[in-house]
Amino acid sequence: MSLKTLYAFFKIGFQLLQRIGKRLTFRKSPRLEQFLKNYQADGIVTLSREDKEKLNRFSHCLGCGLCDSGCPLTLESTTLESTTPSYLAMALSRGMPDFAFMTFNKAVCQDCRHCEEVCPTKVPLKEIFNFIESKKQALLT
Repeated sequence: MSLKTLYAFFKIGFQLLQRIGKRLTFRKSPRLEQFLKNYQADGIVTLSREDKEKLNRFSHCLGCGLCDSGCPLTLESTTLESTTPSYLAMALSRGMPDFAFMTFNKAVCQDCRHCEEVCPTKVPLKEIFNFIESKKQALLT
């Protein structure tokens, strides 16, 4: 064996022993906490496995706009306080949604679920609204 090979094995062994030592002493890395602290102002929230599965289910929106035509409030008027259901469904189809910038006034929704009834892909819009609200609350804490 060459000297370079021995040195490489020594480095690998040393790294392995270091990692085992950290695990045995239960020393945790502050990486996640530091990440959350650094990027909280950017509106980045952690997503659990269940959240990622929900996002996958929510991403079936085609962007046809039928949910907007089925919503009685959207037909009356669209303001900045009440973003249309199609906008929110399409926004969740992106890689990492910007929950901080999604505006939806939950008090305005009449809970009639007409938007879900007319959706051709049966996107659970009411569940989307609740999901967005929960993530926005996580940003505030």
